[in-house]
Amino acid sequence: MTPVERDSPIPVYVQVEQDLRRLSRAGSALKVPAETELAAMYGVSRVTVRQSLQRLAAAGVVKREHGRGTTLMARPDVGLDLSLFRSVTDQLREAGHKGKVKMLQRALTQAPPEVALALQLKPREKAVLLKRLVLANDAPLSINTSWFPEKLVPGMQKVQLEDASVWSYLADTYGLVVVSTRNTIEVVESGTAEAEALQVDYATPLIKLSTCFHDKLDRPVEFSVSVWRSAQLKFNFSQHL
Repeated sequence: MTPVERDSPIPVYVQVEQDLRRLSRAGSALKVPAETELAAMYGVSRVTVRQSLQRLAAAGVVKREHGRGTTLMARPDVGLDLSLFRSVTDQLREAGHKGKVKMLQRALTQAPPEVALALQLKPREKAVLLKRLVLANDAPLSINTSWFPEKLVPGMQKVQLEDASVWSYLADTYGLVVVSTRNTIEVVESGTAEAEALQVDYATPLIKLSTCFHDKLDRPVEFSVSVWRSAQLKFNFSQHL
């Protein structure tokens, strides 16, 4: 644990929070000392320590239990290779993480104008909407919202896909194999819904990834918008010329 820097522009409660987050990414779960001990270690007041722990508890980084104290949960960094046409959960599991997907919404709907344009949908054509929450080691990692042209994936909105790779299902059921993507990455702030689902504070910086996936006929088969927790996450890219 690193004492705070008084002359730093970063508030002391944030410095304490950041140091504990760093420890949570280092390995196993740890028992956190009492507030008075933490205050002495960091050279801050007990009120400051309590504020940091409350923020960390809201984010799921620490677990506070009456009579049992506070535990710093292990939350190792997660690395994903966006150049691989592989599901996120498969990559998580291969890296030794516990990957899980929770379906938030399935529907047959009218796509937003920008999505309809990307998917080359005609005015009355609909899209299958899948909204999913991705978890790594039981902690929320991202919210992924995807649209698929209904004409290419009829009936897909009725299928339970929580534990199955969507891309594998597309290939096996509809013969759709993704071979190329067009990506846009930006940093956004969490709104109320994102903060609640991802267990972060309101206006927390998130990574937003917008992707249009194309098959071997260069048809757009999926348009997705995903927002990711910026802490813990590392994106990898590779390019072949």
